Amino acid sequence: MNINENVKALILQGLRRKKQNKVWLAEQMGLSKSWATRLLNGQLKTLSDDHAEKLMRILDIEFFTLRRVDDTQVSAKGMQLAAEFDRSPAFASVATALQVAMKETVYTPKFIPTEQMAAIGNEIIRIAYANEDKPGKVARLVLELLA
Repeated sequence: MNINENVKALILQGLRRKKQNKVWLAEQMGLSKSWATRLLNGQLKTLSDDHAEKLMRILDIEFFTLRRVDDTQVSAKGMQLAAEFDRSPAFASVATALQVAMKETVYTPKFIPTEQMAAIGNEIIRIAYANEDKPGKVARLVLELLA
């Protein structure tokens, strides 16, 4: 998985919530302090699946991922959304905020046919591109779209 600003922010948030530092994180991960330093200062560009899972477990965080409930392959549009998360920290930040909000709310979405879901995904991407420097506006427009 690619390490973007959103991933680093989630890791830092987990460390703050646990009142710990990068030395503790390195020890918990079974890796060197320099690994944790490179992770948090942006020198480390990717995480293995094993390291990502271990970080989520240790810090009690969840990275935003796109996968089907049955873990089958994600559609081309899903892959496009995932690429947008890596390309745009603002878009990833909005998506993560939506994910957190959804975790705190009991919500059963209605069934939406694949074609409509693809159209919604395209519209979210369009909104993110059009308002790249305005994450608050992106969040508001996405929520209005989903309402």
